[in-house]
Amino acid sequence: MKLEMEQELDKQNITLPPIERELDKLKIADPGTAAFAAERLETLSLHLTGETLALMVHDTIFGLTHTSGLAKAVVNAHLDLVQQNAGLDLQTRFSSKLRQAPANTPGEAEIIALFFGSVLLCRRSGMEERFDQALGTMKQRGSFHSTHECFSLVTRFLGENDIQAAALFLELLHETFSAAMVFSLHQTLFQALPKAIAPLPAPKRPWLIRGLRRMVRTDPTAFGHLIKGVRNGLCFLTEQGFDLFLTKALETLAKDRSRGERFLALESRVATDWFNEIKVVVILDDIQAKLQRYMALRTGRNFTIRPVREDTGTICVRSNGRELFLPNEFDRYPDKQSNKELATCLTRLEACYYEWGSFLFDMEKLVDLHLHSHGASQDQARFPEMTKKVSDTGTTNDMTRFFGCFNDPVLARNLFTIAEHARIMHRIRHFYPGMVNRVLPFLREEARQMASVTDAPPLPLILYARIAMDRDFAATLEKDLNDHGLLNRLDTLAAGLVSHESGVEASAAFVVEAYPLVEQHPVQFLNFTAPFHRNIDERPYFKINANTYARAKEIKILLNKGNAKIYTSDIRQKLVENNDTISLDDIRELLLAHRENQGMDMGSLTAIPGLSESLPQGKNTLAPSPVFGENVSVYKEWDCNANDYRNSHVWVHDTGFPECENDFYQTTLNTHPGLVKKIRHTFELLKPETVKIIRQSLEGEEFDYRALVDFAVDRRARLTPKENIYIKRLKQERNVAVTLLLDQSRSTANQVKGSEKTVLDMEKEAAVLFCEALEVVGDSFSVAGYCGSGRHGVRYQTVKGFDDALDQGVKNRIDLITAQGSTRTGAGIRHAISKLDPVAAKIKLILLLGDGFPNDVDYKHTYAVEDTRKAISEARAKNIVLKAITVNISTLSGLNVLYGEFRHNVISDLRELPDRLLSIYSSLTR
Repeated sequence: MKLEMEQELDKQNITLPPIERELDKLKIADPGTAAFAAERLETLSLHLTGETLALMVHDTIFGLTHTSGLAKAVVNAHLDLVQQNAGLDLQTRFSSKLRQAPANTPGEAEIIALFFGSVLLCRRSGMEERFDQALGTMKQRGSFHSTHECFSLVTRFLGENDIQAAALFLELLHETFSAAMVFSLHQTLFQALPKAIAPLPAPKRPWLIRGLRRMVRTDPTAFGHLIKGVRNGLCFLTEQGFDLFLTKALETLAKDRSRGERFLALESRVATDWFNEIKVVVILDDIQAKLQRYMALRTGRNFTIRPVREDTGTICVRSNGRELFLPNEFDRYPDKQSNKELATCLTRLEACYYEWGSFLFDMEKLVDLHLHSHGASQDQARFPEMTKKVSDTGTTNDMTRFFGCFNDPVLARNLFTIAEHARIMHRIRHFYPGMVNRVLPFLREEARQMASVTDAPPLPLILYARIAMDRDFAATLEKDLNDHGLLNRLDTLAAGLVSHESGVEASAAFVVEAYPLVEQHPVQFLNFTAPFHRNIDERPYFKINANTYARAKEIKILLNKGNAKIYTSDIRQKLVENNDTISLDDIRELLLAHRENQGMDMGSLTAIPGLSESLPQGKNTLAPSPVFGENVSVYKEWDCNANDYRNSHVWVHDTGFPECENDFYQTTLNTHPGLVKKIRHTFELLKPETVKIIRQSLEGEEFDYRALVDFAVDRRARLTPKENIYIKRLKQERNVAVTLLLDQSRSTANQVKGSEKTVLDMEKEAAVLFCEALEVVGDSFSVAGYCGSGRHGVRYQTVKGFDDALDQGVKNRIDLITAQGSTRTGAGIRHAISKLDPVAAKIKLILLLGDGFPNDVDYKHTYAVEDTRKAISEARAKNIVLKAITVNISTLSGLNVLYGEFRHNVISDLRELPDRLLSIYSSLTR
């Protein structure tokens, strides 16, 4: 074919440069492949020599004799070799291997085209032989697809420079598929092998593959059970643990095959017990809940613990204010307790960032508290730049702007990490002295390993050990240090600025002073890595919390216009503490902390233009502070993420209604005369009789003559007569107290499907019928509505108290219930419990009438549902039964989760209410 193409070019008297001539040959053979090759050459910007290009075209035309897909794979393989500077020798070896593939098996040629190039590029002796052996055995046993998947994994290992794992995997493939097995077992292993090994982290691949090879040599028929065991968790063992497990499994297999196979697959109780005994690795899933709870208690925030996205082969930790990223496995130590303690200590250290405000850095506070007051920074070129940046009203956060003041932000950020870790360690020693002995051993060992990588420990690591760890340990690292001058100056500088009383701005002041000193030694400090990769990087934090920062900045600008002195960081801290809400009282408190504001009229805050309107209703509400003396109750709230209560978290304002004349109550009675008559009749049946007569009693006021006749007959028959021959009269009284709790959130203003009324209209009419029913039966009852507006703004409006008569005032207040706010159901239930619990009644009941699920500021989804469920369980603990009647919803499964399968009813028509109410009430109060 090549000779024919050259003759065709000669006939057309075409004279081309060598490269264009070679590509023209390919164009004659297949224009599409030629265009593909030309495009790849242009994309990669490669300049091929004539020999290299001729070899590529020659092999590509060979590929076209099989399939166009193979031809394109050949083009890619050659260009990858050229791009990696493989040289003509490796390209020739690739070409030779490709042409040795049998013509009747195009799949083998494609495997070579796709994967053999990576084997050549690793340039390790014996790798080609391993590739040939594996390919030779596999092509006889499996399909092209399964072979492709296995060799794709080999190429991935080589691309990650994990040559040992690639070589061992090729040997495993050869030994597995050359072993005597039934065909079906080979096919199963083709699928299972790459799936079992692919997800393993790089450090575990070699020893795990060696264990699988050991299994093939010993008993290949049980190989699949071991792969299943790897999937079931054997990969979480250490190398020594895996060897111990495999030894015991093989011993069990030799004695009893069935038990041995289940042991290998980790499916027997004996295997699980042995696995747990030798397992020292701590899995993040096993300790996740405990760490989340700890973070919540230390920081007051709900952190989600997640594994780090990439496996670096080292233990590292980082967070962004909402998520804490830890390794999925902790296997540093030979015992489980030490590994668990390491995970706990890293979490403790990360919590310090948030407890002590590492990310609350404020440029203005830095200038006011350090640069101005202490006369710091003799660098006059930098100081004015920082002063100028204070007034920056852009969206870039203060910390990033601070680092941007320096010629090399990375160098400044590394200095800040050293100083901030020193500040945190001072605080740990002062506030949590017991924690020091728990975290320091891990930090020392990590620093010791980091120091051993180089001939002499780097200067920043020694400085870190001095000021952020302990000096005795630092002395062991300093023995090879020749010049202590810079180290001593930096140490003295840190001692004068950083203490347990200083804020994060002190660490920034250290950077301002230290930067000119270390600018002459940038390489060491640029490459500094804190133990466990805990270098401070503010960017992920501010990306997640951008809205909070912008809101705090907006409030500060408005307050500054009113001549009020306040720091953005203080506003941010209040927003964080209060779940992104802030009250006027909070702002007053912050303003009074500044000497400049002491003569300010705090009552004038509401007059500052735009302050109240700057934060719309919703997540960032500037909620009005409660009036002093107002009836406010404080309640805990259940945090399912921390698996604990948030104490004193919710404020419930118990308010009444203004007096207003209306005829809503009577209009409702007139509109539904049939319903009123029915409900009065049905509840009349619940009224007890004044006196209940009990016959055949053992005691009583008079004889039961029918029982006396039986007594006389028994005596005549010489039988032992029964002595229950009296009549007893008991005075009956009902002892029931019930609260009708109405959801009055904004969503109740929605129209009921198939009706012209809103949910709230139906609730108010139901309240009228409820009052009529309970007035008939004579039970003690109360009626109230509730709504939410953040955790400090829950309102509870009492329509009728237990001691109130059903007079015209109560009837008028029913119509004053309006749709407002959101639905913080847990708080509403807890306040209803506090009202109902002191009532002297044998049976206590809360009927909750609403339109769906709880939803409020920072009170949504699972968090809200779990808090509501917890409030219901608190009611049950006080022998108070709660039943829910839901209007205008059909999500029964969700309601089952929220209230319990048998504790709620759904209605869509007011006419259903009497029957539902009677059914609920009679079953609970008889």
